[in-house]
Amino acid sequence: MKLGSVLVHPSHGPAKVVGTQIRKFAGVAQELVELMVVEGGMKLLVPADALADLGMREPMDADAAQEVLETLRAEPTPIMKGQWARQFKAFVEQSRSGEPMEQAAVVRDLLAKPSPSAGEQRLLTQTKRMLATELGGALGIESDEADALIIKTAARPVVED
Repeated sequence: MKLGSVLVHPSHGPAKVVGTQIRKFAGVAQELVELMVVEGGMKLLVPADALADLGMREPMDADAAQEVLETLRAEPTPIMKGQWARQFKAFVEQSRSGEPMEQAAVVRDLLAKPSPSAGEQRLLTQTKRMLATELGGALGIESDEADALIIKTAARPVVED
């Protein structure tokens, strides 16, 4: 992990390593990695020896980006009828996993839903934002372009009755 490198936080998305600090906790010195979240600029301090335990990972590469686009193109998972709370909880867990393929499945399924609830719309916005930031980095495009690509890729034709 070098200064300027990018790691992906499972809840906040891609973050750039901007420095390290040594702080004492209960008299014990601990190295902390200072991260700046790419989308929004929030600063995080993460224990250097706990990066993997916290779910931090390297950003996706171009091959993984293509897999994400394939997931977005795939047929949506059928929504469980009468199981809104259970389905929403599953979406939240998939989104919080920090795994791009899981996030892509959430985005695809929520974009395909005819009338998402307010909670589902918020989750869609958050998950799509994190996915677009990372996807944009992998494809060498801006996150707003990646966002448009996500929507275009996951688009379903409207079926008239």
